[in-house]
Amino acid sequence: MREKEIKRIGLVLCFLLFFVISSGRVGAYSFKVGEKLIYTIKWSGAPLLVKVLPGTVGKLVLEVKEKLAQTNGQPAYLFSWKLRTAGIYSLLFSLDERRESYVDIDTFCSYKVTIYYKEGKDILKDWVIEIDQKTGEALIRDEKNEHEETRLLSLPVFDIPSL
Repeated sequence: MREKEIKRIGLVLCFLLFFVISSGRVGAYSFKVGEKLIYTIKWSGAPLLVKVLPGTVGKLVLEVKEKLAQTNGQPAYLFSWKLRTAGIYSLLFSLDERRESYVDIDTFCSYKVTIYYKEGKDILKDWVIEIDQKTGEALIRDEKNEHEETRLLSLPVFDIPSL
């Protein structure tokens, strides 16, 4: 009986220690400036095209650009995302997508996002989005069309690089 109680107490303490380490700032993972994830994008789903034009379709680079001391009253990271077609595929279908995301260090929620998206010669998106994480209100400025609108989003708000 005594041995079972000791095991139970030990299990509860291990669970509490895991909870404390995995939540909040205690033991939380900290990104380092310059860290990168690089993905090679390959074509799938079209066997004939893959046989004719093998190789890499593009490359996606997700990078921690900066650790900002105080931005918007909070310490933050600046995440960058670049996606481009490569090789012969860039001649057939040119794609250039860039995003910058200002992310709260503790929650990884975005509060400012810039999106630039170009296919071929056409710029489809050139946006700056400012997000209020308390109210869920997003101010979207479309730089290309000189248009501005406000949308209400569900909380918490993330974008692709912050996820």
